[in-house]
Amino acid sequence: MTESHTEQTPSPEQNPGLPPPPNSQPFVDWLRMVAPYIHAFRGKTFVVAIDGELAHQGYLYALAQDLALLHAMGMRIVLVYGSRPQVAEQLTLRNIAPCFHKGWRVTDKAALECAKEAAGELRLDIEAAFSQGLPNTPMAHSAVRVISGNFVTARPMGIMEGVDLQHTGLVRKVDTNAIFQSLNSNAIVLLRPLGFRPLARHLTWPWKT
Repeated sequence: MTESHTEQTPSPEQNPGLPPPPNSQPFVDWLRMVAPYIHAFRGKTFVVAIDGELAHQGYLYALAQDLALLHAMGMRIVLVYGSRPQVAEQLTLRNIAPCFHKGWRVTDKAALECAKEAAGELRLDIEAAFSQGLPNTPMAHSAVRVISGNFVTARPMGIMEGVDLQHTGLVRKVDTNAIFQSLNSNAIVLLRPLGFRPLARHLTWPWKT
């Protein structure tokens, strides 16, 4: 006859060196508290606008984690970003003095190239932030797709009080059908601070540009 023996795990009181068991009750209480908001906003579209200073100050990854959480709970996210400090950096690197009129940037050909460079680099940084998936981080096991494209058609602002703003423009049209198709494919839509016009030229549009 074999005597069975069951080994018991010592409790923290029996072994003070063991950490106490995790208390999940605060998390459960929080989840119950936010559940009505999840039900209310699941499937709704959120347009989130951020300026270039947020990325410039190192908060981009924290923002991506928060938006990825909303996306995982069923919210549809459209992210619009500005790039003013990044454009200023590009102008400084090329020894180009910025020019403004009544708060509007006068975007000549050289400034437009800086704006394109800044918008492209920031787009890559945003996509990289949504691609992080290290274990033991808020983005673990996430699979967030980001779609960007020519969703915005712009028009030139023209001449203001005798000053030609050149490549500075305003939004003429937004292709909402294409945006909703992207959202329906469970992707986050990314809108950059550059629009296009029928002449196949870029125009900056005034979201913190």
